[in-house]
Amino acid sequence: MWTFLGTAQDLSFVNYSTKDGMSSSQVYQMFQDKNGDMLFATDRGLTKYDGYKFQTYGRSDGLTNTTVFKFFPQPDGNVWCSTIDNSWFYFKNGTTDFKAFEHNSLVQKAALGGQVEDIWIGENGEYYFGFEDLRDFLK
Repeated sequence: MWTFLGTAQDLSFVNYSTKDGMSSSQVYQMFQDKNGDMLFATDRGLTKYDGYKFQTYGRSDGLTNTTVFKFFPQPDGNVWCSTIDNSWFYFKNGTTDFKAFEHNSLVQKAALGGQVEDIWIGENGEYYFGFEDLRDFLK
């Protein structure tokens, strides 16, 4: 019979809530930017946490909708964000300078009421949007 003694790390965590500064308890996705800050996609905008304080961003900061679903980091350093109404925005990784996608009306029209599930931007600057429940994509 063999006996092994070992030690394990004590993993700890902190559960933050709206009482601590989160914009919402409904978090769809998290993203850590190149500065180490955490960004949270919520139904009440984007919340950034720098390890000390929370900052919430909304329409007045350049978001196209306050219900943000996902982050899509791209090789060029931009991070694209999907919203509930398929109005996309993006920012340079490590900043909070949000910019609306200039062709949101075309994406919304092509979505046919469904959600865009993915985006990929080619090296030549072409945009590819993949939709839920549709076999095609928008280029």
